[in-house]
Amino acid sequence: MMTMETHLPTLQTLKSTSAPSAPASERRRSPRKPHVVEASLGSPTGGKPLKVTSVDLSKHGVGLSVAKPIAAGTFHVLNLGLGAQRIAGEVRILSCRKEADGSYRVHAEFR
Repeated sequence: MMTMETHLPTLQTLKSTSAPSAPASERRRSPRKPHVVEASLGSPTGGKPLKVTSVDLSKHGVGLSVAKPIAAGTFHVLNLGLGAQRIAGEVRILSCRKEADGSYRVHAEFR
């Protein structure tokens, strides 16, 4: 019997897909595209995952909207939808800033 996990792409697979180069003025390694979906962010050691919203996605990272602050430099497991599939992988939080609406904008890189 096949499980759903046998059909899930890994973040490593997504990172190996080539993408057009960003302009020299762009500081990111790859361009981000809007990708608004419900997602979850959990501890690599287990525990209840935090519900988050993915707002943009690139070959190297993701932008998230979250309800509470997350410390920069910490590692988490991200699960999010990509088309009809779900992907899961480890991310490192790069930054977290409070937005005017009280939510937090988090930038994370895929590991």
